[in-house]
Amino acid sequence: SLRQGGRAIDLPGAVTCSILPGAPHSQQLAQQAKDAGKEIMLHLPMQGSVHKIEPDSLSPEMTETDFREILRRQLGAMPAAVGVNNHMGSSVTPLPDQMNWLMDELADRALYFVDSRTTHLTVTAEAAHTHNVAFTERDVFLDNDEDPAAIEKAFQQLIRKAKKRGQAIGIAHARRSTLVVLEQ
Repeated sequence: SLRQGGRAIDLPGAVTCSILPGAPHSQQLAQQAKDAGKEIMLHLPMQGSVHKIEPDSLSPEMTETDFREILRRQLGAMPAAVGVNNHMGSSVTPLPDQMNWLMDELADRALYFVDSRTTHLTVTAEAAHTHNVAFTERDVFLDNDEDPAAIEKAFQQLIRKAKKRGQAIGIAHARRSTLVVLEQ
């Protein structure tokens, strides 16, 4: 949504905009985020545990050639990105070969990776380390539950983690209920 994406971009502070390539307003939102001085990541489509996948999603059964070709196309669609995180991906992030192919491509471009941690079986940290790719992972999903009270509770959890460790990464969607809580 152009409107919801714009509201997310307008949030103050250290908000990185992870943009799904190929969506109707992706390029416009990426430019808006860049103009606002926000960091931009490619929100890389990967097959999750359900078989509903975005177009051009990376999937477990792809050959290395196909995997890298789609990855390169997705990276090319978001040239302002300085990093990548996975959109879904619980069927792909546990696979060492595929994560090594991914990290090899990111290393060539000096891009970092943020694991959304859609599965505890992920091997992204090991692959990133092997390829010297800067890596981190999310601490809290802010809006798994779209109820404003649940989002506020998750946001408070994020703040507690940040105070305890000096930093924390929250991931949220540009949803109306999420934006209302974050704007407050």
